[in-house]
Formats: sequence, structure tokens, C-alpha cells
Amino acid sequence: MLENKIVTDSNVQVFFQGDWSPETVITDEINSTRVIDNDFERMLISSWEDTLKVAKEKNQKIWDSIIYRFESSEISLQKLYLYLSIIPFSIRLEINKHTEKIKQLGQQYSPKGMFSSCFVKTSDGHMVFVEKSNVYVTQKKYALVGGVFSKSELIINSGNDLFESVRREVVEELGVDKEHIIENILIELKNEI
Repeated sequence: MLENKIVTDSNVQVFFQGDWSPETVITDEINSTRVIDNDFERMLISSWEDTLKVAKEKNQKIWDSIIYRFESSEISLQKLYLYLSIIPFSIRLEINKHTEKIKQLGQQYSPKGMFSSCFVKTSDGHMVFVEKSNVYVTQKKYALVGGVFSKSELIINSGNDLFESVRREVVEELGVDKEHIIENILIELKNEI
């Protein structure tokens, strides 16, 4: 079993860590606790319209969907309970452009998007990243394998859904056969903005 090692950073908080298997992770979708400032929300919607316009002008694709939001977690009786809600990807993306405003408003306004992104370590110890194309709207040149958990693509009903989604991302984005994926470790980090 791989030992989980995390570089400690004062801006990152580990919520849970351990040998969680699909059978020991329980998910539950609840109502969102994200606090909404109406003026800020209107500005985010307007900003999204600008993002769409720029994407169209550059002939780039842009994606929107209802995605999962991490609400909270708890560990009880050797089970990890994950409480999820939903948020539009467009709102989550636009909020990320306004981290200073979120710092002022507080974490309760944060999007807390859930990602199926993963570190991929090869059998010879190399780390794998994906080079981003200019087809989609993004500032990133390289990224982790995976993306956000989209409710439109997968309704998360169990821990197995989380693990399978990550495996599917590795297969789709890297062309790796599923049987070559040896281990899948679940860890959640919170980056304080």
C-alpha cells in the first residue's frame, strides 16, 4: 500500500486521508450551504456572458454543466461520509476569477467544486500530466488528469461512483487500459482562498 504523503502548506487543509475503498465511502447529496450575495452573483452571471462572448470570438469551446460541490465530510464507524451539493460550473469558474472578493466575503461564499482530477504515477515513478490544447477556454498549459464531477455526466450515489469516475478519466485521457490501474487513493484538499 502506498503511504500518503502530503506537502504541508499553510494555505491547504487536509479534510480526510486514509485507505478509503469504494465500499467505505458513503455519499449523500444535500442542499447547498453556499451563501449567495445577490450583487456578486449578478456580476458572476454577467462575467460568464463575457466569457462566452470571448470564447465565441476566439472560436474556442466552453462547457457548462451542473457540477458537484463539496459540503463537508465526517468519519464514523470506519466509514467516510461525503456530503455533496450542486453548483453551476459557470458560477464556479467565474468565482475563481474573483478570489480577492471571496476572501473578503468568506469561505461560505466559495464554490468548493469537486474534482475527479488525479495524480498519475507510472510504475517507473514518473508523474503524468495532460497538455492542454487551445480548443477550450483555459489559461492552463498543463493539468492533472481528470476534471470536475459533473452531475450531468454522472450522478454520484456511492463511493464506487467516485473511484470509477477517476479510473474512467485515466482511461479516456491517457488511453490506459483499466486493468493497468493498480491503485486509486482518495484524498481531499481544501485550498484556502
